[in-house]
Amino acid sequence: MSKPRVFIGSSVEGVRIAEAVFACLRHSTVPTLWSHGLFRPGRYPLQELERQLKRHSFAVLVASADDKLFKRGEEGAAMRDNLLVEFGMFTGGIGSRQVFFVCPSEPALVLPSDLAGIIHAKYDAERVQGDASEIAAAVQVPCLQIRDVVEEEWSRIERDRESARTAVLKSKRGKALARLHGAAVQLRDALMAVQRDAFAAFSDEAAFREVKTSAAHRVKEISASFSDDAELIEVQQELDLLTEKTAAALADLPFPRELGLGKDAARAKALDVGAGALSVWLSGGDAVGHVSRAASSEAGGRVESLKQRFTEWWEQHSPPLQAATRELQDALFRSAMSLPSEGVDPLSEVPPTCRMP
Repeated sequence: MSKPRVFIGSSVEGVRIAEAVFACLRHSTVPTLWSHGLFRPGRYPLQELERQLKRHSFAVLVASADDKLFKRGEEGAAMRDNLLVEFGMFTGGIGSRQVFFVCPSEPALVLPSDLAGIIHAKYDAERVQGDASEIAAAVQVPCLQIRDVVEEEWSRIERDRESARTAVLKSKRGKALARLHGAAVQLRDALMAVQRDAFAAFSDEAAFREVKTSAAHRVKEISASFSDDAELIEVQQELDLLTEKTAAALADLPFPRELGLGKDAARAKALDVGAGALSVWLSGGDAVGHVSRAASSEAGGRVESLKQRFTEWWEQHSPPLQAATRELQDALFRSAMSLPSEGVDPLSEVPPTCRMP
């Protein structure tokens, strides 16, 4: 578990006590002492405090009896006003459970009435008057108290963050799963659409190739649009395989040359049919019927040839396409079942029509 970052503040007069607190807490936290070069000339103190507020999860404010306060005719010891400002900023920013006062055991400091009841640790006021070792001993007990509370609160914060991360990830993965179930459908539709568009260009092989090129770009765009989701769900390999098989089928789509003869071939065929019709008519037969039968026979033969070629194309590419589709769907199903599911159906984000049977 990572260590929590702790801001330590004090007055100038109380900095030696704050340094002892810093030394005591540095083993269990990542402390920052205000006197360690934070407040430099040319910077506004409040802006620097706002920056530190964003960087730290806890604050320890070391109070000392630096001032005298006359309140309702009575004199009392008080801390410097800057500590009250810092207390207000950190309490508002990170919460009162994560901000601590360390006060002297005596004299009792006068606090604003709104802070009555605030729990604070106390250091030995007499011992902090001695040398460094005495100061360290004076703050040891309050530092241990603060350390225990910080560890408990930090564990709670980490659990809450992990729960939040899990919830966000679950939401993102669930939505990604729903989108990815449409990937196979879109790739299939792109392959079906190119067949339709290609037949519109049956008389021009160059236009046919242009249609296939455009469709190849479309397949790449579809795959790329699902790439982030595939990475999140860890099915990029399966998506790439389906894209590869779709592109291979597209590249092999046969040109329907049977549907076009070209000008010279069409002219020659027309002359043959015309000559045959004339012969039938001269012999007293049905010339119109002859033309009709000849045209039907010609068209039937061409359609049958084209049908055979498309059947061979589909028999070659259908098995790998179907296998790649199943692999992607199986991977998505496994990913859906692995989602954290506290009270949530892991397939709730997946459209019913896209779910595995």
